[in-house]
Amino acid sequence: MNVHLIGLGHLGLPLARHLAAQGHEVTVSDTSAARQNLAAQAGLRAADTTEALPESQAVVTCLSDDAALRAVSWNLARQASPGTLMLDTSTVSPEGSAAVAERLAQARLPYLRCALSGTRAMADAGRLTVLASGPQSAFERARPLLRAWGPNAFYLGDAEQARWMKLVLGLMQAHTLAMLAEGLALGQTGGLAWEDMCDVLASSTVASPLVQARLPALRGHDFSPVFSVAQAQKDLALALAAAQASGVATPHAALVAQALQAAADAGWEAEDQTAIVKLAAKGG
Repeated sequence: MNVHLIGLGHLGLPLARHLAAQGHEVTVSDTSAARQNLAAQAGLRAADTTEALPESQAVVTCLSDDAALRAVSWNLARQASPGTLMLDTSTVSPEGSAAVAERLAQARLPYLRCALSGTRAMADAGRLTVLASGPQSAFERARPLLRAWGPNAFYLGDAEQARWMKLVLGLMQAHTLAMLAEGLALGQTGGLAWEDMCDVLASSTVASPLVQARLPALRGHDFSPVFSVAQAQKDLALALAAAQASGVATPHAALVAQALQAAADAGWEAEDQTAIVKLAAKGG
């Protein structure tokens, strides 16, 4: 399939690379020359979106926020040929995504929301989980592309269900890592050795895949970003806004948001989300 991918961030670049590795004809574009250079080093061909669209059977977007998705989608609605498959992998609000859906429908462009679950390392390895919603016919057309990104692709409904599922996962991830931070801080206060706690947690009933994935770095007090404090703040803010608009009470998530803000204020915004363990250890 001929595919044009817009947005070569930490997820967009491996998405494009895996599509090319599966034999798809891939062109890419990004506003950053540095990111396009990285794509060229990976063997990907940069192309202006306007030039690439006539040959593209599908367009994949991987963008930073609602505003970026709206801007790019409005341009695509004017330029793309009717029937071109639109797949968006950005983490955005259900409301923003719904507005994009309406605009693309007017242009007769099938729109598949493809929220992604996984880390940068999982993206690099082609082990992401795809959460898809939109027209089921679009999902069926997109299957060859989705298989390039990971072994599991869930079709969740015909509208914004994928966006809501991503919010659920983001909220639960934030809770889990906040719980881990508080637990480690409590154990230290009680005289437990850090490595002993990590050993026990890894073998315990609370050792979810998320906890298991974070423990090796935590064992060495390594807060290199897998998913940064700033990224966690963005995702949790989306979840809290959606909850408020829907009348769902999320008092615990609001407390986690406060902890993330305190970590950012302490200068750890670019560190991994688990940096809140340092805040908990200080009693902050």
